[in-house]
Amino acid sequence: MFWSISLCFSFVLSSQHSIRAETTQERLVGFLFKNYDRSLRPVHNVRTTTKVKLNPAIHSIVDTDEAEESITFVQWFRMIWVDEFLHWNSTDFDGMDELLIPISRIWLPDITIDNLIESKLMVQDDKNYAIIASNGTVLISYHQVVNMYCSFHENIVDFPFDTHNCSMHVASWMHSREQIDTYPTIPTDLAQYQKHAEWDLISFTSRRSLVTYFESVLPFVEIYYDIVIQRKPSYYLTTFVLPSFIITTLAIIGIFAPFSDAGGRQEKVTMGLTTLLTMAVILNIVTDLMPTSSDGVPLLELYLILQILISAIAALTSVFMMCLHSQWTKNEPIPDWLLRITNFCHQPLTYKLKPENGLSAYEPTYPDKVIEKAIRKGDKTRQLSLELRTMVSPILTMLDKREQQQGIHQLWNRACRRLDILFMIAFNVLHVALTVGFLGLGYAKLKWKRHANI
Repeated sequence: MFWSISLCFSFVLSSQHSIRAETTQERLVGFLFKNYDRSLRPVHNVRTTTKVKLNPAIHSIVDTDEAEESITFVQWFRMIWVDEFLHWNSTDFDGMDELLIPISRIWLPDITIDNLIESKLMVQDDKNYAIIASNGTVLISYHQVVNMYCSFHENIVDFPFDTHNCSMHVASWMHSREQIDTYPTIPTDLAQYQKHAEWDLISFTSRRSLVTYFESVLPFVEIYYDIVIQRKPSYYLTTFVLPSFIITTLAIIGIFAPFSDAGGRQEKVTMGLTTLLTMAVILNIVTDLMPTSSDGVPLLELYLILQILISAIAALTSVFMMCLHSQWTKNEPIPDWLLRITNFCHQPLTYKLKPENGLSAYEPTYPDKVIEKAIRKGDKTRQLSLELRTMVSPILTMLDKREQQQGIHQLWNRACRRLDILFMIAFNVLHVALTVGFLGLGYAKLKWKRHANI
């Protein structure tokens, strides 16, 4: 008998431990989801419109790919609507007026990003929770990495001083305005935005429009979130503009630097060709960063092309100077146009071929007196002096010709040196003016577009 009573008592105790009271939250979930169908729009009257409020918040810009025309960013995409099947009287559930439930268990509006390329959810639906209020208001938030299309080619002509509007097109995939009406919250949320190293986020605004697709008579609501970003040009200025400016400047100085008296210029032409090759490599790197477009040439590409043109003209000018300087080997006199150019800013170039008395510069005056004195002393001496003059005359003629050649050579050297200096100044002034104009135009566009979009 004692053992029977003990067994009954143990059974009662174990039953009390295995059976527990239902919690308020469990009662509420059972009440709400007893006949809930998440595949149907949660309205009692099918003609009732479900209004969905959109409130995305951009957290950070991850990357941009101008060549592929895409932008990647992190956002919290929040949606709020009223689910008519998920409301309760909080007094019936111990004052509980809010419930967290996995979003995989409730109806969700089919809101999509039309220009989406790829999206990655940081929190999956079975681990993401919706906040449900007692009046049926539902709040969900997607933490996602969005990679979407952005038309960089439209304003790429201003690169690297470009500003772009990457619009995120948000709409219901299948429901018209009569079924789901979406509208944005104003203003948009940038409270948690983290700055990017290359891009400034100028503005993040929204606009709403109605669109009719194909043969549908009912309009669809589209929300456009305009993400206006502006590039910070400092990286491209230090990586491309500054090196190309230094290379071109050194090339111009090297091409028109003082040369040897022999007139060798082959190294200068080689330097010009090397500069062209270097600039072409830099231009190719910049081109790979840009989308293929026929709408215009980016500002940086145009700057590099003009620098290549300046270097090419400088190299051709060096070839011209080499041909011009070689004229002294033919004992050609300096053309008048060259004398006028080189004498414009310098002391006139002159050289004396013969003394003013008509004698050779190498013909001495004192030996003539000796010869004349010898002539007066007698015919024998006279005859000797005439023979001596005949022997010396070819030597004097040769020395005089050599002096003329040296004079022409020196005059050609001085004229070409002066012309080199003029070309060096002209090309460097043109190069500096091009760079100043490029920077001035670029920063003016940055300032104007920043004020236009703020």
